[in-house]
Amino acid sequence: MEYLITDINEINSKKSRIEINQEEEIALYKGEIRRFHIEKDSMLSSGYYNEIMTEILPKRARERCLNLLSRRSMTEQELRNKLKEGYYPEEIIDKTMNLLMKHRFIDDEYFAENYIETHQKSKSIRQIKQNLMRKGIASDVISQALSEADVDEEESIRRLMVKKRIDPEYSTEEEKTKFCAYLLRKGYDFDRIRKTVLN
Repeated sequence: MEYLITDINEINSKKSRIEINQEEEIALYKGEIRRFHIEKDSMLSSGYYNEIMTEILPKRARERCLNLLSRRSMTEQELRNKLKEGYYPEEIIDKTMNLLMKHRFIDDEYFAENYIETHQKSKSIRQIKQNLMRKGIASDVISQALSEADVDEEESIRRLMVKKRIDPEYSTEEEKTKFCAYLLRKGYDFDRIRKTVLN
C-alpha cells in the first residue's frame, strides 16, 4: 500500500498533525518528522509507516494513558477521548484499551462503584447516573452498581439540610421552598424531598 502525506499542520512548537492518504491522521514530534523525511505531497515508505504504527504510537498511547491514570481514575471512554484528541488511530486506541483492561488499569465497573460510594452522600441518584453516563459508563453497569450500593437519598438530603442550615421546624416556608427547588434541580426525587424537608 502507498502512504501519501496529504497535509501537515502544526499542533504546537513540538508536534504536528500528519494526514495520510486524506483519511488517516496522526501526531508526530518535529524530530520524528525529520527522521522519517515527512513532507507534504511526499510518499512515506511502508517501513517507516509500520515503525510509526507498531512501535512509536502504541508505546506513546500507553504512556499517555498511564500518565493520565496516575493523576486520577478514568473510564475507558474518557481515555479513548483523550487519545482521539491526540490524533491516535482507532486501531491503536482499541489495542491500548484492551491492554489496560487486561491488566486492570481501567475497570468501568469498579469506577462506577467507587464513584457512587464517594458521591452518594452529596448527589442524587439521577445526578450520579447522568455523571457516570457522561463518563461513558454503560447504563447496565450503572444500574448494577447502584443496586449493590443501596443509595439512601433521604440521608443525602438530610446532610444537605445541615450544610445549608435548613431546619424543618425553624426555617421559614420561603427558605424551605427555595431549598426544595435546589434539590429538584440536583435531581432528587420529589416524594423524598417532601418526606424529608416538608414533613
